[in-house]
Amino acid sequence: EVMLVNDEDLIAGDTVIFHVEGRWHAGRIAAPLSGEEDAGFDVEGEDGRKEKGVPRRHIHMVAVVEDLPEGLGEGAVVRITGDVEQAKLLQRNRWADEFQNCLGQLGVVVESKDRRRMVVLCPASAGPATWHAGCLTPDTSEGLRCLDLHEHPLWWCASLHNARKCAGDCGTEGLREAYCCLRSSETALCKDCAAPYAEKSGIGQLRTRHHLRPLAPIALPRGPKQSRLPCVGAMVPGGCRSQAECFAEDAAKAAGTAAFCAETGFLICGACLADQELGEATARTRKADIDSLPESVPRIQAALKAHPGEVFALAEAGLFAGLSRCLGAAGAGAGGRAAAAAAGGKGGAGAKGQKGKGASAEGGGPAAGEEGDAGISRRGGSSSSAAADVAAARGLALDLGAWLASPAPERVHAGPLLVDTGNGTWVEAFALAEDMCSFDGAWTDEAEPGRWVRNLSGHTLYPPVPGSDPGADHAIEVVGCGLAEFNGRYLPDGVKNGRTKYCRVGGGPQTLNYSSGSWYLCHNYGGSWYQAV
Repeated sequence: EVMLVNDEDLIAGDTVIFHVEGRWHAGRIAAPLSGEEDAGFDVEGEDGRKEKGVPRRHIHMVAVVEDLPEGLGEGAVVRITGDVEQAKLLQRNRWADEFQNCLGQLGVVVESKDRRRMVVLCPASAGPATWHAGCLTPDTSEGLRCLDLHEHPLWWCASLHNARKCAGDCGTEGLREAYCCLRSSETALCKDCAAPYAEKSGIGQLRTRHHLRPLAPIALPRGPKQSRLPCVGAMVPGGCRSQAECFAEDAAKAAGTAAFCAETGFLICGACLADQELGEATARTRKADIDSLPESVPRIQAALKAHPGEVFALAEAGLFAGLSRCLGAAGAGAGGRAAAAAAGGKGGAGAKGQKGKGASAEGGGPAAGEEGDAGISRRGGSSSSAAADVAAARGLALDLGAWLASPAPERVHAGPLLVDTGNGTWVEAFALAEDMCSFDGAWTDEAEPGRWVRNLSGHTLYPPVPGSDPGADHAIEVVGCGLAEFNGRYLPDGVKNGRTKYCRVGGGPQTLNYSSGSWYLCHNYGGSWYQAV
């Protein structure tokens, strides 16, 4: 496969096509530009004809386009050739003296102009530069993961263009060689501060039931609370085990450790990884969620969506009292008391799965990494986060009150639900289709768990508590970005310029907002990485 190029310097031996006397001819450059700049080229045609002084505008270089090495494309980490002669030959008129510092260094491809030219951002240069694809080799080594300092991996750079300050505890300034981010960030880490991360980075692989891919152990000296990516345990019942007080003893045993999947961005802290019950709802996780209201509202909503019967166990553990206390502390105690009072619409909750007679249906929670990530705490520390948490708690209280006081709907959709067995006992089920359910409990004393039941007409069916998938109908999916960090789901995060603004599910600085007729993907609502008109 070949392509015609007319914006590069020509040298002797280049294969070209040239236009003479109204016809195009195939040939080669016999001699480079001679005399004045516009004097032309001496060209030899394949048919034996020779022409002198052919203007550059009448010549197109015929470039052979080879298949790019696997992995060479936008977002790829590459090593720039260290051979200056090869670089100058391939770069031609695009070579500049400042490129010398980049030879042998790492960079990241931010744009693929065609199959021959790539725009590369290298910390050794002042900014992005266009390189010939032949000068680049994909680098498959693992960068240093320091997620409690920076969301991207850090690579060793021995020739930084701008002096940087160490982001570690030492705070050394004027670094000219350090572990640094290959993208636009100024984050850098000296060798001494990088040592704790390097000791565990990429050593062995771990497997867990919470993720299909193998995980690499990493260090989190500052703990998952400071991580730029959230621990998956943040959205399971009880929350991240490294942050909940009732799990403090377990967290101490695994302090500073975590496991990470670079392909999917999956992160699980050491304490969550060690908990064999992670993802299940237990008495301890319910207490942790109620004690941490209102921050735990998304977790409670996710648990109620997966297991509707969990509402009884949470009520028994003090959910309504916790909501009332939470809203009262925020100056909205009346709303909390109204929601708690509404719980009496069906007689309250109690023990052993009898709705309205003081019974509880024991239910589990969503497995780590499954549905329920839509409400994950994404942008901790923002001025509006506390108000948003209180608003979510108020919404949960109102949803619970309305659900408990409302009659059974005429129809339910496929998914988890509660069924009145006819003797005052409620069991969890999963509606696969209209008039068909598979039960995770007993239908009668003689029934087997998991038995198929048909023709449910006449039985009382209740869907999960409404609002248990916050923002799902308003989520935006971003795909196709060259920088993979911007791909994924985005959820509403307030208003900017009169339009809803969005932040990426899973944490990090990636945001989406509207401005002057366009939508922009950027970091923390500033700058512009991608624009959609």
